[in-house]
Amino acid sequence: VSAPLLDDPDYNFSFIAYGDMGTWSHVKNASAAVATAKISTSQVLSGARRIDHFGDISYAKGVSGTWDAWFDLIEPYASKVPYMVTIGNHEFDYVSGGENDPSINSINPQPAFKPDWWQSASDSGGECGVPMHNRFTMPSNPLSNGIFWYSFDYANTHTIMLSSEHNCTEGSPQYKFLESDLEGVDRKKTPWVFVEFHRPMYNREDSAQYEIALGMQSEFEPILLKYEVDLVLAGHFHSYLRTSRVANDKRDEENGIVHITVGSAGASLDASDGCSELEWTEYFTQNWGVGKVTVENRTHVKWEFIENHDDHNHGAVVDETWIIKR
Repeated sequence: VSAPLLDDPDYNFSFIAYGDMGTWSHVKNASAAVATAKISTSQVLSGARRIDHFGDISYAKGVSGTWDAWFDLIEPYASKVPYMVTIGNHEFDYVSGGENDPSINSINPQPAFKPDWWQSASDSGGECGVPMHNRFTMPSNPLSNGIFWYSFDYANTHTIMLSSEHNCTEGSPQYKFLESDLEGVDRKKTPWVFVEFHRPMYNREDSAQYEIALGMQSEFEPILLKYEVDLVLAGHFHSYLRTSRVANDKRDEENGIVHITVGSAGASLDASDGCSELEWTEYFTQNWGVGKVTVENRTHVKWEFIENHDDHNHGAVVDETWIIKR
């Protein structure tokens, strides 16, 4: 299935979105990742038009056979619709070496991103982004950087895939791309603008990781608010969290953006319950599942979270909301 070539701001379609999948096995004889694959296959066969996977893809961490096993897992549905990806810490992060880091090039001559608030580790097992860079080809745009940051139009939506593992402070290569890309969006053709990256800007499951969330807010939030991005999707935390409209770390129904963490596609679930009572939390659960975005028309988008533990072929919708143009 390819992207529809049409100029229709009221086009109706859906896609599946998630992060943190792998090939994990947790529950008796069933794998949470296998359940995600079954639900995604069912959704694609029912009309979902693409898959967006924002980081922590296979969790191979240097074991090439795990990449092969993961590709076998997603083949039933990834062979039918576009499978769009961006980098996560378990594909990229390293603390030494990096001579083969494919994100360092003429577009991005900077070394790995390590601000004071960052908590770097050898999460990629030495991959440094190389296997993912060689296994995926994503769209190319002015100032884009392969799988690390790029954008694409799909019908009446414009989606920007970014790297939470790279610098996005003002003046950085990724920031220049983001600013240029947002400035160029034609809202008459693509009224909906979505941004996706691995680490969330809004999540407090872990107090130490919260420092990273605040750092990311300082990098990304002003420009996302300026250009009125409609929805931000992320993973990293192995749970599900949907916020109200939020800005500057506070509920803001007038000017804010809805942020959703869907790091629940297969990796072992987190134990923290630090998000349940936050002022901007609308729904939080520690169960596996995937997200579904349905673009109804130019003014309404429906979001659903489909848990995968009740029915491994179809799942169960446990949270849903409408995002309505202001």
